[in-house]
Amino acid sequence: MRHRQRFGWVRALSSLVPVLTVLSASAALVLSSTALAVVAMVIGSLGTITLSVLVTRVQRQARRDVASTRAEEARAYAEQHTRTVREHREFSAHVGERLEQATNEVVELRDRLEGMQADIDRARRAGASRTSAELASAPEGQEWNELWSGLGDAPTVVDLVLFDEQSRAKGARAEAAAEDDGPAERSA
Repeated sequence: MRHRQRFGWVRALSSLVPVLTVLSASAALVLSSTALAVVAMVIGSLGTITLSVLVTRVQRQARRDVASTRAEEARAYAEQHTRTVREHREFSAHVGERLEQATNEVVELRDRLEGMQADIDRARRAGASRTSAELASAPEGQEWNELWSGLGDAPTVVDLVLFDEQSRAKGARAEAAAEDDGPAERSA
């Protein structure tokens, strides 16, 4: 606001000084007076010096205002950037932790799955399966009994695999019997 007021004075002086200089010089020529010529010269010189000093001060103040505004904006931007970087770091750390937990869970599940697959392979090779009741009474099944009390009645993976194999065998026998009957006649 101050620089606008100063610009107002500068505008008034910049329009008044040339008018006064021209009037003084004209009067000196008309009256053929050297005193008026000297007055015109002094008015022009002092007006020019005053204007240049005022313009210089106003420009300096305007530069300071612009520089301080830019510094404030830069400071605000730096603070916002710092907050954003901090948020991104926290988010990345959080996602990294969750990814590490998920990876550990996947590894744990993979190990359990491989153990179960090994049990299935052993049961297939041995030709016998352990029932759910046998698995529930086994030492490794005790912890599961605490979680699922009806685990002794539930079928195991081995039971389900044997059931699936028996179902396939029955299905193959049924298909073989259907093929022995011959092709059936089609009706339109």
